[in-house]
Amino acid sequence: MSTDSSPSRPMRFDVTKHVSDGGGGSLAGTLQLVSILTSVGILLGFIASYVSQWFFLVVIFPLLIGFGLGLVGALTIKRYKIRRPILCGAAGFVAGCFCLLTMHYCDYRRLENSLAEQPEAVLEIARNIEKLEAQRDQLAPEVQEVIQELRRNPEALRVFRIRNLWDFMNYQAENGVTLSTKRGQDINLGYTGSFIYWGVECLLVAGVCWAMMNMEASKPFCSECNQWKVEKPLLVSSLGPKEITAAVKDGDLIALESALTNTTAAVNQSVYTKVLVHVCDGCDPPGAFEIKVIKVTVNAKNEHSNSDQALMTYPGEALVPLQELTERVTNPPESIVEATESDPEPV
Repeated sequence: MSTDSSPSRPMRFDVTKHVSDGGGGSLAGTLQLVSILTSVGILLGFIASYVSQWFFLVVIFPLLIGFGLGLVGALTIKRYKIRRPILCGAAGFVAGCFCLLTMHYCDYRRLENSLAEQPEAVLEIARNIEKLEAQRDQLAPEVQEVIQELRRNPEALRVFRIRNLWDFMNYQAENGVTLSTKRGQDINLGYTGSFIYWGVECLLVAGVCWAMMNMEASKPFCSECNQWKVEKPLLVSSLGPKEITAAVKDGDLIALESALTNTTAAVNQSVYTKVLVHVCDGCDPPGAFEIKVIKVTVNAKNEHSNSDQALMTYPGEALVPLQELTERVTNPPESIVEATESDPEPV
């Protein structure tokens, strides 16, 4: 980093909230994204259907499927440099729907294969039982005996009457999706509740996938160099994010330095602030870059959770003053060091 601390450098800049430039949505890249996501969605649906023969974790499975789709989608977005969050989100939603449709279709196909082991005549009687009963006196004794047997076994009759995927879904809804509670009690959602659950399941898969892809597509990108900007750590402060965030949003480096070197501010050991920059390594001289402020909360178990506070775009000429500011804050004059010797250690 530069050590030139010339006071002639400007310390306040016109900044804007970062937004995606909406580029990179070429036809080839878009088709690749849709085809890859759909293929992966079908594959994950097949795997989920296969595993569900032994166990199925309600809510957890849809979240895992959404995460898997989102991860593949994010990698594809990065590879083809697609920066259209709405397009990416829509592709993720469609892939999630395909995934769950595949899962239910595979379940149906397994049932259909088991029905193939039954005599075709029995299946036909089951699927036309009402019509046949209307003319019972005209039926052969063998047919009447099959009808009586089916009526004595209503569950088998319901299964034998399944002809297509919709019949299968209707059959499952009639049985009802069953949820297990922590107390070991089972809750049957019933017919309508089952369809509602499947809708929520679809939204979970699509929502997680969309969120991950939207986040990737919204990352800072240098359109001049046609490459993603690199995220680099700038500094970590034991102060809370309030003053730092305000200074970053105002584009005021003087206020930012003042907040970072404020020795009278209360230090909360359960909250600290990270400041990152997104810069393009290919730009010379430096082009526009982004500053991100992250609030980090530490709980009693020493687990850290991040919360983004700001992502602002700065002009390229602000990079050197920012680097100089960082050096002054991380390597303060001796007078400041002496004044802060009694302060708590930064997180």
